[in-house]
Amino acid sequence: MGHAQESKARHRQSLKTGGVAVDDYSDQCWTLQEIESDLKVDGLGFFDFRGHYEQHYQT
Repeated sequence: MGHAQESKARHRQSLKTGGVAVDDYSDQCWTLQEIESDLKVDGLGFFDFRGHYEQHYQT
């Protein structure tokens, strides 16, 4: 299981009762529904290292 999948699984368990999660790559406060639906905000999904890298470091 990759780092993003591990993070999603960990947050899924703790968000079942409500609340939000944050990641290192966006300013979004993510709900469980947003994480599970693979919502994209400003082109990034939850814990989207690759998307963040492509947006900021590739020319």
